[in-house]
Amino acid sequence: MKKTFEEAAFTKNKILDAALMIFSTKGYGETTLNEIAKAANTTRATVYHHFENKKNLFAALINEVNTMINDVVQSKIEDQGTTFDTLKRISTDILDQILGNEKFLHTYRLIHNTQEDMPKIADIIDILKERKQKILKLIVYALQIAVDEGEIQPKDLSPEDIATAFLAYLSGLIHFCQQSPEHKFIKEKLDIMIDIFFAGLEKKYKSPM
Repeated sequence: MKKTFEEAAFTKNKILDAALMIFSTKGYGETTLNEIAKAANTTRATVYHHFENKKNLFAALINEVNTMINDVVQSKIEDQGTTFDTLKRISTDILDQILGNEKFLHTYRLIHNTQEDMPKIADIIDILKERKQKILKLIVYALQIAVDEGEIQPKDLSPEDIATAFLAYLSGLIHFCQQSPEHKFIKEKLDIMIDIFFAGLEKKYKSPM
């Protein structure tokens, strides 16, 4: 039974890998389950055994990245340390996970290259937006605690503004890196890039000790 479970998991991962490759090459709309089955060296029936339809398969791919990001944010917020240190650890961990894992990197690229297919996957896009809002709320929560405890003084910005700027900066770094063939070199400089963002943030909003 254990072997059967492992074989099923292996087949499912092969299907996901094949789907990622073809979705990335042809886009969501032009990809067929027959092509995915062929690339995974399996049958269309086997694909349907693991995934209800093409949309379900696409959702499974992007869910892996979103689950990872949510888990990182949740775990780091629960750790001890200042809020800015926590946000730095979130940045470093998410970037390390995405840029250090080719599958995550290609999936992230896929998420941002499906604009023309949005009407076909509108419900998935809505789920993505909901999860982004959940992550935003977690960070806002941490920042609000920091404000309440006097750790930071947001002055002209609300915790929502700072959280939004943080996620936008993080998303921009990922997008910049995944678009560059030299992303592995850039990855070595990420600590510096992250520090540049937080140096300005801390200078303006961190409470004097």
